[in-house]
Amino acid sequence: MLMHIGRADDVTVERLRGDDAAIEAWLEENMADMVSLDKAWDVLGRAIAGNDAAGIYQYCSGPLHDGDLGYGPAILMEPDRVATLKTALESVDTEGMRGFLTGAAFQGGEAPYPYFDGIDPDTLDDDVEWIVGASQELLVLAAEAARARHHLIVVML
Repeated sequence: MLMHIGRADDVTVERLRGDDAAIEAWLEENMADMVSLDKAWDVLGRAIAGNDAAGIYQYCSGPLHDGDLGYGPAILMEPDRVATLKTALESVDTEGMRGFLTGAAFQGGEAPYPYFDGIDPDTLDDDVEWIVGASQELLVLAAEAARARHHLIVVML
């Protein structure tokens, strides 16, 4: 399960709304420009959401269509929520992520994907670098979208 996030203006969102074929074509055309959070989506989302399992989805308004792209429909994030996401992402840093990965989320609670079996101390530095790197890529996209008052479209493939 990999999360991909792309941006779209109002005209594009209205063209895509409810049209499975148009969304699939848009994804094909725009995949190279989308941010892939790979498998870091759950842990990053929980880190910016106070360990809430809703994660990045708490910033979204709902499905853009009724179709299924593999793991559900494309999900829309409105421009005002994009700005809120941007603010949350600005707080992600190496030490904070290290603390999150070694903190309560992994001590007896439900660990976020892909860490169901806990964090491996031998790969902690690499994991932190990977997740913080993904957050920085998403921050750039969110900042550009917020400046332009664009939406974000979230898909799981």
